[in-house]
Order: sequence, then C-alpha cells, then structure tokens
Amino acid sequence: MSSLEVLRSEATALLSVGRLHDGAIADVSEDVRTDTKDETDEMTAQRLQLTW
Repeated sequence: MSSLEVLRSEATALLSVGRLHDGAIADVSEDVRTDTKDETDEMTAQRLQLTW
C-alpha cells in the first residue's frame, strides 16, 4: 500500500468518527498533494529513463 493510500484510509477513518478538525484536514490535504507530486515526479523520471 502506497503512502498516499495509507493517508487516504487514515483520513477516511478519522472523518468517519468525527475527529478530524479543520487544521488536521489542511495537514492531510497538504500531505496528499505532496505524495501525489512525488509519485508523479517518480513516474516522469521512469518514463525519461525508458526513452533514453
């Protein structure tokens, strides 16, 4: 399971019990954006290696 999937499942669990406050939502959103960018950068690097 990727870190992005872990974050999503944790966020969903927290939301379902009503414990995720506004500040925590912003933190989780930032983490998800960062992970997605990292994964995209990694995929781009892999594609570049394939084309060389």
